[in-house]
Order: sequence, then C-alpha cells, then structure tokens
Amino acid sequence: MAFIKRNFPTFIYLATLYLTYQILNTLIRIFTSNDILVYAKESSTIFIVFFGIFYFSYILFGVGLLYAGHVISKQSGNYEISLIILNILTTFSTLTTIILKFSGAQMPRFLLSTTFFIILTTISLATTSKLLQLRTKQIDNK
Repeated sequence: MAFIKRNFPTFIYLATLYLTYQILNTLIRIFTSNDILVYAKESSTIFIVFFGIFYFSYILFGVGLLYAGHVISKQSGNYEISLIILNILTTFSTLTTIILKFSGAQMPRFLLSTTFFIILTTISLATTSKLLQLRTKQIDNK
C-alpha cells in the first residue's frame, strides 16, 4: 500500500503522458491518411479550418493534460532540456519536408507523420513549460 501511495503521482503523470500520446497518434493518422490528403488538395480552405479546429483543440487538451499531470504528480522543474532537443528536431524535420516538397521529390510518408508528431509535441511541451515557469514564479512570490 505504501508503494502505491508513494508512487501514485508518478502513475498519474505516466497515464497522462500515455493519453496525450494516444490522442496525438490518432490525430496524426487522421491528418496523414490518403482520404484527408486528397480532400486537402480539393478544398484547401475547408481543410485549413478543419485542421485548425483540431490543432487548437489538441494543444489546449494536451497542455491541460501535461500541466495537470505535472502538478498532480508534484514533479519539479520544467521541460527546457527536452525542448532544446525537440527544437533541433523540429527545425530539421520541417526544413527537410519543405525542401522535399518544393523540389518535387518523393516525400517519404513517415517524414510527414514524424514532422507532425515533433511539431505538436514541441508546441505542447513549450506551452506547458512556460506555464510551469509562471506557476513557479507565482509560488515563489507568495
């Protein structure tokens, strides 16, 4: 019983990370499927609106889950080291995708999914990290 009580916050945080990961994977599968890509080519304006709704919903939900998991599990610190690594990967994968797209080269399907995953994860963690820094500053000022 003591083991569960002592590690309960960590279990909550791991469950939060897993849930966020599953939601992100579902979004990636939806927006990289052939049907959606064909639809995006046919009606880009509607696709942008549809994607925007899902994008902002995921960011709000993902940040909420990550922040709540971090606070409930009483984790200290923020995600700055992870963000340094993710920013490097984001820049690389985004530039690679853009260069391949504009060169007319065949873009590997995994590259689009990977870029999508890295960008959304980076945005979620950056926002959560900033909120955690603000929370720490607010607690220190009291």
